Amino acid sequence: MAAMNVSVRLAVKTDLSAVWEMSEDIHAGLDTLPHSFLQMLDDPQHTVLVAVKDGKAVGLRAVLIVDDGETAIFRGLRVHMAYRGRGIAKELMKVSEGYVKQHFPRVQVIRYSVTSQNKSRLALQMKCNDRMILKLALCACVVEPSRKTDSVLQRYSTATSSTRAKELNINNINIFLKQNKLDDVLFNSSFFVNFVSFRAIESNISNGLIDDKHNFFASSTDNTVESLSQSCRIVAVKFPKWCVTLYKMDENLLEIHLIKHLKKAILRDSEEKFAFICVFHVSLVKHVSKFLLHELALKNIDDFCSEGNLFVSVFEKDL
Repeated sequence: MAAMNVSVRLAVKTDLSAVWEMSEDIHAGLDTLPHSFLQMLDDPQHTVLVAVKDGKAVGLRAVLIVDDGETAIFRGLRVHMAYRGRGIAKELMKVSEGYVKQHFPRVQVIRYSVTSQNKSRLALQMKCNDRMILKLALCACVVEPSRKTDSVLQRYSTATSSTRAKELNINNINIFLKQNKLDDVLFNSSFFVNFVSFRAIESNISNGLIDDKHNFFASSTDNTVESLSQSCRIVAVKFPKWCVTLYKMDENLLEIHLIKHLKKAILRDSEEKFAFICVFHVSLVKHVSKFLLHELALKNIDDFCSEGNLFVSVFEKDL
């Protein structure tokens, strides 16, 4: 098909209904964009651009400025299903880069994440010769309100009650960062939250990229952090999802950390189905899959993990 002529402008609140339409077939109903769109418009760190055809928004790309203004994270690339394959995504990518150059002169690097499920997007980015700085494994399960799940959790909770996995608050995280205790624990000295990678620096925390709604657990020996995990609850289209990140993780502590976050999720959404999405080092694929899918008997989310193991890649390019 020939490229479609569209205009690109800043998004406005009245674009919300169009955003819902763009998200209809995204991420097996786990797209968070419709619920976060209005918050993005009010957030000074975010800029949202939309591609318009015949007066209606048919494509979108969001930009998040992080790392003391030195990094632009491109996220939320969407094109309405009726307009795909017409060059709209490429146009949004080009215009958004130009917008960042013009309005955010301190930005040095563009960063974005792509899942292995999004084959067309991944192929497009690989052709661009952008740097892949991180590749993580991904396991997405659905948790139904179930006494069976609760009983399994109780069994594991009893078995691991004496093992250390201390819950941390945001103040603890800030102290650990100042003491450089997380330098060898995080991914490339960065947090990874809901498919967004940003440096572990104070400004990113004070700007709200991590807050007291995030759950952290750490396992330490002799005042050294051996394992660290993080989770947060995010509202999505069909049902909420809990995004869990396992940073440096001892295999013997893996199950304990997963149980801690899963119990948090079940207590919060005890009467509701939710997604439990874990991101972790590729070396832990067999361990995580065995525990969640076999030991706890959770199920892969339909269409989200139908092709087996998923991966998420983080790319960078110089602006």
